[in-house]
Amino acid sequence: MKILFVFTNLRYNEDAFNYLIDQIKKSGKTSCYIYFVPSKAIPRRLASWILYMGVLGEKLTEDLKETLRKELITRGEETLNELCNRVKLEGGVVGECKSMAGDLSNILEKLYEEITPDLVIIPREGEALFEEKEDVDVKFDYVEK
Repeated sequence: MKILFVFTNLRYNEDAFNYLIDQIKKSGKTSCYIYFVPSKAIPRRLASWILYMGVLGEKLTEDLKETLRKELITRGEETLNELCNRVKLEGGVVGECKSMAGDLSNILEKLYEEITPDLVIIPREGEALFEEKEDVDVKFDYVEK
């Protein structure tokens, strides 16, 4: 079985990853293709941290937004490595584990064509700080957890 798991700054939660692990355990030998797609959106969960730091006023400066985005990319790549290691520990085979920049829907379509997975898992979208959205517009079925 081949599973494609794609997450972003806004699209990651433990439920989705636990679902992936459950699928690995159910199907035995499973090849997992895990990707992190950095987004420009800043998760709402950082709002309280920003307020705590005292830097959120009427408008967040572009410099601060860029700094946050860079930090989110770093954290996303760390999470990617942790996920791939956990998949290996659970008996899954990691076919690919990497970060890819670009439009989420385009990347999903490209990966779907290249990998031809049996299952696609995309974590449910979280809330963005500035009402930014990450719409998924693809022509195939996927599980959103």
